[in-house]
Order: sequence, then structure tokens, then C-alpha cells
Amino acid sequence: MEDPFGRSRRGTGLYLSDSFWFSAVEANVFAMSLFCTSIVVWAIFKWEQVADEKHHFRWLIFIAFMIGLSIGVHLLNLLTIPALSFVYYFKKFKVTTRGIILNLLISFFVLAFIMYFLIPGIPQLAGQFELLFINGFGLPFNTGIIIYFILFFGLIIWGLWYTRKKAKPVLNTILLCLVFLLIGYSSFAILVIRANARTPINEDDPKDMVSLVSFLNREQYGTWPFLHGQYYTAPVVDYSDGTPVYNKDEKSGKYVVIDDRKGVNPVFDPRFTTIFPRMWSTQRKK
Repeated sequence: MEDPFGRSRRGTGLYLSDSFWFSAVEANVFAMSLFCTSIVVWAIFKWEQVADEKHHFRWLIFIAFMIGLSIGVHLLNLLTIPALSFVYYFKKFKVTTRGIILNLLISFFVLAFIMYFLIPGIPQLAGQFELLFINGFGLPFNTGIIIYFILFFGLIIWGLWYTRKKAKPVLNTILLCLVFLLIGYSSFAILVIRANARTPINEDDPKDMVSLVSFLNREQYGTWPFLHGQYYTAPVVDYSDGTPVYNKDEKSGKYVVIDDRKGVNPVFDPRFTTIFPRMWSTQRKK
């Protein structure tokens, strides 16, 4: 058997799957995403080898950091969470049917918590703080962001101190994992730095925390049904409002609405909706 360069793999130990090879030679995010995913899977099995030693939690903290770092590349790494939880469960607990089901549900909860609360929720709440302190209280720009992060990290520091003082290693490790996940997730700050550098290609212009939320929520791609939605033949009966788009106005010293997004979301006839809709798009091929 030959590798993509025409060299024989026999006896060389070189084995490449097609998925890894094609992702590695394309100019996209999947090569780095697969790299991070591979490290996470390798790290959980390294943890499994030292799970009974004193400092085994360091591997779990490293995994949390890699997951947070990979979020800035692609969300693929989050799909390893159920697999990681099963490795932990099989190593630390007696295996039962009830335990397997419970572990699966917990892993799905952790996955949903990170994807739907942690990733968009932290910057979204920071954006709300910013709007409150600037538009509501008339303070200078970025005041709300500073106060928000002081309160946020102050609470985490207090939690780490409290769990260490009360000798709660599991809770302390969970908080440390959260901290290192956020450290990795902070790589998203490059978006704000890049937007303020005014590069020629600058989608959504996320130059502050308020506009970054719109970027992270992928509002530029529109919406699509996930758990429940319309058939492709469903008639539209009304329109609902979307989230307003704000922009920084240096003259007034406030954030102003540049797009109120009134009536942008169609509301479909509930008689033509279902769970897990397969054919929902009204687009037609020409």
C-alpha cells in the first residue's frame, strides 16, 4: 500500500485515514479541529492510566483547556464529551444499566450547557451589562464589560477558595476545568482585535462585546428548525421581531440601534409544523 506521496507504507508505521488526510491538505478549520480532537481523546486515555494516582485531575483540567481552545477553531471537539464521560464512568464507577443511562444524560447536559449557555451566554450577558451601564447609566464605553468580568471572575475565585478551604476536591476540579475552558475560549478575543484593526474582510464587524454576540450566535446565517419546526409547504401566518443590532456611536457616547429587525422571523401555521422536520426549506432549485 502506498501513501499519498507514492511511498510504500509497509513497514514504515505510516497509516492515514482518508478523513484525516483530506482535512490536513485543505485550507479550512478541520485539520486543526481534528488535531485538537485527537489530543483530547489521547489525554482521556492518559488519565485512565493514572486515574488512581493523587494528581490525576490534572489531565481532566488539560482536557477542559483543549476543549475551550478548540471552540475557537470549530465546535467538533464538543462531540467528544459523551465519549470522555463514558471513559470516566467505566473507570470510576460500577457499571450498571441505570448508571450508563444516567451518565449519557449528564454528558448531553454538559454538552448542551457548553454549546447553548457557556459559549453564547457569557458574551451575551457581558453585552447586556455594557448596554445597561452605557445606555442606561451614561458611563463611558467598556465600563459594563469591566464590571461584568470583575464580578464574574471574582465569583470564580471565591468558589475556588471556598472549595479548597472546605476540602471539596471534585467541586474544585470542576471549577478549575471551567476556568481553563474559559482560558481556551478566550481565543475568540482575536475576533475583536482583528475587527478593530479594520481588515478588508471583516464579517459582521465584531469590534465590541455587543456586536460579538451577534457573530457568535451566527445570526448572519439566519435561523432553521432543530427540534421542532415547519414543513416546506407551511404557510406564513405572521412575523416576529428579531434581536436588534447595535453599533457604537462615538458622538452620542451610546450604543445605537442600526437594525431593529422588526418582522424578520416568519411565524408558520402550527398545523403544518412537526418535531424534527426534514424538508423545511422553501428555497427552490432553478
